[in-house]
Amino acid sequence: MKKIFSITLALMLLLTACGAEPTATESTTAPTEGEAPIVNHSGKTFSCDLTVHGTVAADPAPVDGNSFTLCGKTYTMPIPVSQLIADGWKQGSGGSMTFTPGQKMTMIGYYLTAPDGSKIDLLAVYNDTDQTQTLEGTVIVSLRLHDNNVKSPTQLTIPGGICLASTAADVLEAFGRPDSTSLFKEYNNGEDVLFYGWPGDLPLEYQFNFTENGQLYNIDVEYVIED
Repeated sequence: MKKIFSITLALMLLLTACGAEPTATESTTAPTEGEAPIVNHSGKTFSCDLTVHGTVAADPAPVDGNSFTLCGKTYTMPIPVSQLIADGWKQGSGGSMTFTPGQKMTMIGYYLTAPDGSKIDLLAVYNDTDQTQTLEGTVIVSLRLHDNNVKSPTQLTIPGGICLASTAADVLEAFGRPDSTSLFKEYNNGEDVLFYGWPGDLPLEYQFNFTENGQLYNIDVEYVIED
């Protein structure tokens, strides 16, 4: 099995739409005193502020599901590019590309633009048909949400209700500790990164990047396609 994030995470550990802008507020409950820190296999400790909570969507989709809410509409991962196009999203590039049957391709510099102007980076797409397809005929198997590309962070929501207005405390509350949750088989972390690897029956992986004060600014999502 080949995973896009196995490479992406190693690099990221070294480096790091349509409503009112939410602001983070101090949590009324601090982390449990004496709770063990989150430490990865190499001894790196997650050190972002966990006393601040931000915004989490009401009635969130379950973390062990694959429902994403993008600009008021719900999609299931992997997301057909044609479905987003039909809902008013526009291709930023790649319209002339072709993909052979069963082909998964890593994308660099490709994105889709939402009706409100927000952008989703396409990290990988897959042709799940038995015919050659253009980009519009593929499904998105890996995407990135980054706070520099969104007009309203609460309009792009992943399972657990997490959005780019959420914080590290919110992610841990929704997804659990990556080193102990039963929903994900693999985990990793850096000082400002949390990675949740391929769960049981639903092959979704997540990487979250935070500022030092715990604010979430980048979400990478992969729907794992086995070779």
